[in-house]
Amino acid sequence: MSRYTDLSLAIAFASAASFCQASIAATPSYTTLLVQADGLPKEFHEHFFDVPLAVRVMLDNQVLGEAMVVLSRDERMTLIEFTDTRDSDIGPAEREVWQLLLQQGVVLGPCASQCAEDLLAVHYSLNNSEVSILTGKTERKTIESEHYAQPQGGSRGLMLSNQLNLSGGQGQDLAAHLGLGAVSSLGNWTQTVRGQLSKMGGDENQLMHSVYELHSQREWRDNFLRLGYFTPESVGLSRQPRTFGNSPDTTLGVMLGSSDSLAKGGLQPSVYPVFVTANREATVEIYRNGVLINS
Repeated sequence: MSRYTDLSLAIAFASAASFCQASIAATPSYTTLLVQADGLPKEFHEHFFDVPLAVRVMLDNQVLGEAMVVLSRDERMTLIEFTDTRDSDIGPAEREVWQLLLQQGVVLGPCASQCAEDLLAVHYSLNNSEVSILTGKTERKTIESEHYAQPQGGSRGLMLSNQLNLSGGQGQDLAAHLGLGAVSSLGNWTQTVRGQLSKMGGDENQLMHSVYELHSQREWRDNFLRLGYFTPESVGLSRQPRTFGNSPDTTLGVMLGSSDSLAKGGLQPSVYPVFVTANREATVEIYRNGVLINS
């Protein structure tokens, strides 16, 4: 054997050794449940193992849902049920597949055998009460949708509103104003009706009526189409339409424009307060943009 052959074999063995070391270093380490439980007071251990725990389940860095699980000392996790899936963009069919798999119980840590659904590992973190499921799709580039998905086949519904104003006084006739409104959904189109009935006292004691809006609208990701009788306004629009005069007049026709009604990631404040209720003694930390604002 020549020295060049020996040198080639040495380089090959060195490359293989370097590749193995890099693979081992790239494999994420998992902290076992027993090690994580050591940081808890002993009296809390009975509230950690073999009891229902509220966790957030992540699938390849996407929210699969809020759930109740049971952790055992033999490093196994068993799903009881999903309690809330409103924050998840994963479809019901895919969630049901993982629900059936997790309800049978899975071993925490890297998957060594019988790895269904291309499963690589299942990790649990006590710090944020989160279960992370990693599959072979983790390293594949996925493009997250920037818009909310509309229901397949559309929807059906009706909302009614009314407002009654009465005014009068001593020596004055009674005047009444009744505002009526309705918003309905039929398929992927939304219908809007707004009008008013008025009856004034005095010499003009007659019933008057007016219609402000009577139109149908269809929303796409970045655009909308409106047909009917309406007043151009900036509700749900990226830019307000430019019209003559200080206020736009009611129009009978077609309106096509840009819209951000289905866009995600808005920084609008929450309309409803957030209530957190723990099923046992706990500390709740509230973060905004990664900064702790309350505890």
